Amino acid sequence: MKHLSEFEVRSFRNVRQTTLKFRPGINVVLGKNAAGKTTLLKLLADSIRLFPAPQDELSTRHVLTDGTQTLRRETKATARKSFDRNRPLEFSTVDRFEAEFSEGNFSALVGDGVLEIDGKPQPMMAPGDFPLSRLVRELRSRSPELLMHFFSFQPDTRRLDESLDYLNELLAFSQTRKKGSPTESSMWLGLPASFQDFNIQNDSQVGPFFSAPFLDRVAAVMGYQHAQCRVDVDSKTTGGTVETRYYNLRFAFRAGQDSFTHASLSYGEKRLLAFFAMSDACPDIVIADELVNGLHHDWIRACIEEIGKRQAFLTSQNPLLLDYMEFESVSDVQHGFVLCERSVGRGELVWRNPTEDEAREFFSAYETGIQTVSEILIAKGFW
Repeated sequence: MKHLSEFEVRSFRNVRQTTLKFRPGINVVLGKNAAGKTTLLKLLADSIRLFPAPQDELSTRHVLTDGTQTLRRETKATARKSFDRNRPLEFSTVDRFEAEFSEGNFSALVGDGVLEIDGKPQPMMAPGDFPLSRLVRELRSRSPELLMHFFSFQPDTRRLDESLDYLNELLAFSQTRKKGSPTESSMWLGLPASFQDFNIQNDSQVGPFFSAPFLDRVAAVMGYQHAQCRVDVDSKTTGGTVETRYYNLRFAFRAGQDSFTHASLSYGEKRLLAFFAMSDACPDIVIADELVNGLHHDWIRACIEEIGKRQAFLTSQNPLLLDYMEFESVSDVQHGFVLCERSVGRGELVWRNPTEDEAREFFSAYETGIQTVSEILIAKGFW
């Protein structure tokens, strides 16, 4: 599976320049309050998104790989004055890609009206022709496989925050399908995979609904018999094209003879539902802030199982999550944790992996099996 192996922060707010390395499995960001844990997760999610929308000036570099293919991406966002009085600043983004694929290598500089491929400036573009669109056409002309691989390394990565924002976004789901037309639009990227090609069915009692495999797993964890997605449907015909709109999404659950929607769920149940839905939208990398908020330890185990072989970046002030972590080597420890600290006096945020000596001491204690992971972290002053 694809994973983020390296992330370099060259300049961003008050963060000290750093290069972080990660392992393919679960990575946990540790630190006290106001040490930048959430800031780091946001930056990770924004940086590896296909269309990042920086809200700050920044310069970052990351490496995505699956072991045989590698994509390096440098992103630089600079601020400039806006013509919109309500938005005093706009951010101009330039990306440099370096890709190594079995079908061939390429490099590209994309953004701010500029496109260079393999170091060669491309002709000026027509109005409305975006640099990324030109890059897509160039890759397609070289090899369809090259284009496919390039986009396979550009996930629309989501981040589960400490609240229920992702669930609320999901409830705003709206999709329009046009029969007789090749176009189809959905409201926003980052939908669960189950929503990309859903099959609407009808029930005389509940009306239109569709099934989502992740919902079956959610229902099983919560102890319910069944769960499904219900929607409202409107159709109209224009010029021989049937346009159907699906909206007003509800998650419906059944327990015995009782049936109810997500609105009746507890906070912990809503958090679990949001995490499983987000994981379904993220085939390779999962990012979650305070994942175990409001969750029973059995549900924490269920979340770890749902992550499966994905790479994960998590924060937690709850030791239960940390105690589920496993390590096979000193390197596994060193790349499995990010320590967030605030420098004394200067107010800088310092993000780093444990040193080799720190990781070796941790792994030695871990191998003895006497202390839990959280107890070792506390004893070593990491958490």
